[in-house]
Formats: sequence, structure tokens, C-alpha cells
Amino acid sequence: MRRLLPALLAAFALAGCGEDPASPLDSVLGFFGDEAPFVAVVDTDPKSDQQSAVREIAKRFPFGPQLLGQLQDSELRPLLGNPAVLGAGDARALGDQRQIIVAVQPGDPGKVEELRRRQVERRRQTDAGEEAGYRILRDRDGDLSAFDGRTLVFASSRPLLSRALRQREADGRMTSDRFGQALEGLPGAALVKLRLDAPALIAASPDARQGRRVPWVKSLRTLGATLSARPDRLEGRFRLRSERDLDPEDLPLAQGAGSPPVTAQRGELAIALRDPAQVVTFAQRAGAATTPLFGPGQERIERRVGVDLERDVLGQLGGDSAASVAPGGRAARRGP
Repeated sequence: MRRLLPALLAAFALAGCGEDPASPLDSVLGFFGDEAPFVAVVDTDPKSDQQSAVREIAKRFPFGPQLLGQLQDSELRPLLGNPAVLGAGDARALGDQRQIIVAVQPGDPGKVEELRRRQVERRRQTDAGEEAGYRILRDRDGDLSAFDGRTLVFASSRPLLSRALRQREADGRMTSDRFGQALEGLPGAALVKLRLDAPALIAASPDARQGRRVPWVKSLRTLGATLSARPDRLEGRFRLRSERDLDPEDLPLAQGAGSPPVTAQRGELAIALRDPAQVVTFAQRAGAATTPLFGPGQERIERRVGVDLERDVLGQLGGDSAASVAPGGRAARRGP
């Protein structure tokens, strides 16, 4: 898996994602619990418009030919065609590639079965038994793959693999409907669709737990994100979902019916922000709830440096602010 996973990731990065077919997607999502901290779905159909667009983009970069060449790997081609899932059942494992589970229904299961047989004959993989109807093989690095004739699951250890196979037959597994709830309002066609479970991620980090004292952080439930390919660009969008309504002053960004206007020239990165004072106010309140630097400590600092945050900083901010940055470092700004 150490050699195959990078190739799979390359394919996922260059694959298109249209409307999710319910049955194949539900089948591979089921290896993860419905509160899995991290799940990413990619449709690996090589004929998609998304893949065609990103191939053109990849050609513009020095690493493009190498990345595209990985798609010709004889072990990878039979896997492409249906939605694939990468995920982790433990938020603490997100920084460790070996804790990631990969599941896919190969586009050509017959060739996958033949490939696995040849790998055993050539002693590149060894038989590691059966579990839950899946035949398990172990490669030279100790990584495992399980195949039942339809679905292929990769894991770096037997406990990880066993947990995923048991989850597939248990209650409380991830479904396409639950996955899609985090993506409502985001583009349906995307290279990658990502769902993060905020409470699970926060609970796994001792440093982040105190953030739950902040109403907005405490209300967070999921982060949904998509990465889509266009003929000349990649577009990323995300949506944070909260459990309950919040007061406007509890939000990190100011509310509004539409996005603030962006002005940028071709080849520039443009950023726009509604009411920057809202961001500063949120940071001030969040800091008061989590660190001693704010609150009474902040008042002492203000007296020492002779600055009043409300009057001298927040009072100078208002309206919309926008900025653009060119690749060469040239920057322009407008607004407060």
C-alpha cells in the first residue's frame, strides 16, 4: 500500500466527480462510521469532463507529466471508474498516512482479481486469510488489501482493516445522504468532496478543547468542501454547518445577503471581506473565553501602551475591504 496509495492519491487528484451513484457510493462509505472525523469521496471515472480539465491544468506544471504518468500504472488502471473513499476513523490519525483507509469498487473487478493472483504467484504478496467474505493479501511492506469480488479495501494494519470490515455490516455507518448533508449548496461536480466532523476533531486535540467555550466553535458540526476543475482554474468552496442559530456578534464573519465585491486582474489572487471589525471583535471575544491575554489582561496592556481597542482599532474599521496579490508579490488594497 505504501507504493500504491500515492498512485491512488494521484488518480484521485486527477479524477472527475459528477453526481454520486447511490449504490457504489453507499457501499464504500459504509466502511466508515457516521461520525468519522474525515471522509473524502472522489469519482475516478477517467472519461469525466473534470478529469479532462485538470489534465490540461497539470500540463502547465513541471510535475505534470510525472503525475499523469502514474495513471498508467498497471495496478491502478483496473481500479478506476467508481467513487472511491479515503477516510480515518480516529481524528488523531489524520497526520499519519498509514492510518487512512481506502475503499473502492474497481471498474474492472475481473482484472483486479487476476492482478492479485499474479502478485501472489510472483510472491509480491502473500495470503493473509479471509474475513467477512473478503480475501486478504499482505504486501512486502506489511500493508493489506481485502477483496470480495466487488469491493477493494486498503489498510496498513489488520486491526484497521478488521474495524473497517466490521463497520460495513454494523449500524451507524456512513451513508451518501449523511455525507451529502455537509455539502448542501456546494457544486455537484467536483474533483474531491470532503466531509470533516468538527466535534470529533475538536475532541481529539487537547489544545482545541478549550475552544468549545466559544459559542460559534461549540455549535459547529461539519465542514463540507469541494475542489472543482474549470478549463483554466481550480475552484475550492466550503460550508460550515452549526447545530443552532447564533447571535450575529458570535459569528467570525459579518452576515450578508451576498459576497463582498472582489476586484482583481487576470493572474491575481483576490480576497474580499465584509466588515473587518467583525473579525477583530470575534477574535477579541474568543480570546477572552480561552486565554488570559484578553479580558483583564487586555485592559492592562491597553493602559500600558495607551491604546483603546474599541476606539483606536475597531472604530477605524467598517464596510467592505478587498485586496489582490500578484504572483510577483505586488499587492493592492482598498477599503478600511
